Amino acid sequence: MSILPIKLLAIAPEEHLKDDLQEERAVKLFLKIRCLTCQGQLIESSDSDFALQIRSLVREQINEGFSD
Repeated sequence: MSILPIKLLAIAPEEHLKDDLQEERAVKLFLKIRCLTCQGQLIESSDSDFALQIRSLVREQINEGFSD
């Protein structure tokens, strides 16, 4: 019998950037960007699909060399 909540089992972990400095930069941006579907909650703390997609997009663009 598992003691983990069912919700935790359903959420796939996000893929983080391999470069720690790039990941730190991404997180700083997550703390500035608001979720459009969560009444203005930061995407860093939102578990909405929209926030997940935006975090992924930010990481992708950082990895590709885009500036903040």
